[in-house]
Amino acid sequence: AKEKALLLRLLNYFTDTLNNSDPGTMKRPNRLVLAATVALGHLFTVNDSSIGMVVKKYFPQLFGTFLLRIGTTLEGLSAQQTAAAFMNFLHASQNDSMAMALEGNRLSRVTRELYDEVICELTMLFCRHHPSKRDLLLTFIHPFLTRPFPGHRVAAVTTLSQLLLSGVDSPLSNELVSLIVDSLLRCIDDAHSTVRKQSVRGLGNLLLLWQRGLAEAAMADEDLALRRVLPAVCGALADEASLVQREAVVAVQCACEVEILGQPWRHLLLESASHLQPLVDAEDATLRGASLDLLSCLCGLSLELSADPIVATDIATTHGSSFGESLDVLLVHCVVRLEDTWSPVAAAASRCLQQLVAAARAPLGPGLAGDGGSSLGGTVAEAAELLQRREQEQMDFKQFVFPFVALVHRSGDPMLVARRLEICRGYLTLGLPPGEGEGADVAGGALRRSMPTAVAAGYVAAALARCLGEMRPRPTELLCRVCRDLLGLLAVEDSEFRAQVAKILGFFDILVAA
Repeated sequence: AKEKALLLRLLNYFTDTLNNSDPGTMKRPNRLVLAATVALGHLFTVNDSSIGMVVKKYFPQLFGTFLLRIGTTLEGLSAQQTAAAFMNFLHASQNDSMAMALEGNRLSRVTRELYDEVICELTMLFCRHHPSKRDLLLTFIHPFLTRPFPGHRVAAVTTLSQLLLSGVDSPLSNELVSLIVDSLLRCIDDAHSTVRKQSVRGLGNLLLLWQRGLAEAAMADEDLALRRVLPAVCGALADEASLVQREAVVAVQCACEVEILGQPWRHLLLESASHLQPLVDAEDATLRGASLDLLSCLCGLSLELSADPIVATDIATTHGSSFGESLDVLLVHCVVRLEDTWSPVAAAASRCLQQLVAAARAPLGPGLAGDGGSSLGGTVAEAAELLQRREQEQMDFKQFVFPFVALVHRSGDPMLVARRLEICRGYLTLGLPPGEGEGADVAGGALRRSMPTAVAAGYVAAALARCLGEMRPRPTELLCRVCRDLLGLLAVEDSEFRAQVAKILGFFDILVAA
């Protein structure tokens, strides 16, 4: 390996093996790839000046090779071998500070689902220590976006995402930004969820640049901003994978802070509220909380837009109806999530309700009490005061929910009442009590986490029932189904929970009177 010609041949062979071979699976890994990883690592331990010269000359390409290898590596021994070889490479290239950072890296201690986060950290280090070589890393890794191996695509799109983020500290050329953004948009529909996740994160990084007044050439491209970037990010809210949805929520929140793009941008943001209903009930507690915070941002945005009467009228004509309808439905979810078992979600729901009530004053927001669904200033003020009292006095949920629902109830909209009752029913379906067996503990934990929101939804349904008055048509059949759902919850083997359900059923004496 001390002969330069032989050294280059060895480097070419090993890197070609890593970059162009099928890495295999956990059960059947490609042994040639494993051997090439170890051999490449050993090669960098040769104490010869020619090694240093070659590594210095091809540093971005070799660094990219190791990022790709992390993307395709497997847990256990394979990860340890990759980390060790990467460490040898960094020492050979005299990047001791990066090597020190890698020593504390989690590659050998995390599951494969988080390897893209390791690639993020390493690419961030590369951009910080070698900003002038970012274009070389991009040129090398870009072709791997279309490779058949998912690990290669994950590594490539993750690297592009972080390269774009590095523009915050060190500006990127317009050409590089354009190439990266076009590539990220092409990856948004990839079959692999982690590729989609990093693609959305990359677009979120672009929005962060715009928020800070950077990447102005891309921001000035109206077709790119309004017809490609924002629709892609908002559409990712409806992705089937929660890891993609989390990134989309963060990106849309960032988009709410981009002010320079004007009213059409904000119009599109308001429409994203239609995607939030399933997210506020997601299994992932972090996603639930972030979705509620995003809803708060959108309510704040509608308030800002409504400050201008001309703009408010324009938006209400083209977008306001769908936004208000989304809030009408999401309001019930927010009230129920006040009783979420995870305190950050409950806190986010409280903040969201305050913003939602404030938005009810605006032409774009939902109406509160009143036959026609119009926003009444007095009712809004009472609802805001009640929310404030709940926080200050730590009001019991049952004590809070009946007067609050009376304020947000719309007696002139029986279809809305029916929709809100159906939402409550969704929380009352907990499934059968867990039996014995291997999955009993898991099922029991999920059941216990659902109990507080089931009780909350039951109280919301009871409060709605008590607000019906003389409303016609009367949703009697739907109310009976709610009662049957509540009766089904009495089978749960938790005496305190059953007592709560029995109390809720007592409020449905209104049916007897009807």
